[in-house]
Amino acid sequence: MINGAPVNVKDFGAVGDGVANDTDAITAALAFLGNTGTLYFPAGIYLTDPIDIRTAQNLTLLGANNATEYPYNIDGMSVIRMRIVGDVAIKTATPNVDSYTNPTTLIATIQNLFVDCLSKVNTGINCARGIRIQGCTVQGAINDGIVLEEGTFPVWIDNVFSRNNGRDGIRVNPSFTTIYNITNTECSYNAGNGFSIYDGSGSIFMNCLSQGNTGIGYSIVYLDPTGYTQPIFLEKLIFIGCYAEGNTNFAILTDSYNNNPNTFVGKIESLTFINCSFNSGTGANAQLRGLANPNIIGSPFLSAAMDPLYNPIAFNQYIFEGNVKLKSSLQFEQLPLGQWSSGAGSPEGAVSGSVGSLYTRTDGSTSTTLYVKTSGSGNTGWTAK
Repeated sequence: MINGAPVNVKDFGAVGDGVANDTDAITAALAFLGNTGTLYFPAGIYLTDPIDIRTAQNLTLLGANNATEYPYNIDGMSVIRMRIVGDVAIKTATPNVDSYTNPTTLIATIQNLFVDCLSKVNTGINCARGIRIQGCTVQGAINDGIVLEEGTFPVWIDNVFSRNNGRDGIRVNPSFTTIYNITNTECSYNAGNGFSIYDGSGSIFMNCLSQGNTGIGYSIVYLDPTGYTQPIFLEKLIFIGCYAEGNTNFAILTDSYNNNPNTFVGKIESLTFINCSFNSGTGANAQLRGLANPNIIGSPFLSAAMDPLYNPIAFNQYIFEGNVKLKSSLQFEQLPLGQWSSGAGSPEGAVSGSVGSLYTRTDGSTSTTLYVKTSGSGNTGWTAK
């Protein structure tokens, strides 16, 4: 073999027919490389035990072609298919053990692989520092397709599909020194959320899609920090050209509270949404709560039902708290459960509206400034508040 050239896993006995056990061949090829260099998987289905590359140093696992064409056709793809029950299909690091040594070079690249978990492993790929995932599909994990672990330093994810997993498509666990760049990535038809973001300060999400998930499209939430001595602060996340549709719950949710909404456990600060569109399936489109100084720039939030539990300020069923900066072509529509109007005098017998409509009286006083339409469909049934 030419020094520095990619190593073909079939040269070590791999068959890639989806029947033969290719575990020993893959292990032998990695040992030959010394976890440095490129291991090439020609098109085929490689039935294997979980792959452990935690000692990698500038290692590349390379498939034959871009593996994001699923579900249309997996012909010509390099499929890593799990053979036995395990923890992680492709393990790149051990959380809280080797994740705090920030690398000066790329640790591993996983490119053009279709990782088929077959509900045998908890996680498809886990990352804990200096990892690039590109042109890959991950499906069928018991829990999450891709997990970004505690203490992760730079991780790059580009042109990736994570779908049909038992919980989240991509899950960003709480960490401390974290920068992620996630671009052109789709999380779809997962049993949990598309993107679950519990940390990732300074990270960028660009041209991402979350659709058809049973949970939330983009969940940006602080967990109750059990086991942590101080709350973790999440800040300076940037979403550019991201989209959500058809998720059962919120299209996007931010929250810095634990299960008790009166208990503050952290802070989400300076989130920026640029040219994003969030439209849910059956739940409310967006609930933005617990934010400080967010920027929403040129991002239309489309209509859906309002969350009835929290309603400080509602624009087109979007619930905001904090100092929200709204810029450019935001689209605010009237509340579908009613309307808001104002004028002099009482609305009773003068202003028509549906139940739930609001009326502010410009010449009102104590208890006669705000009226709510509590009954009827004509111009009667207004109650002063």
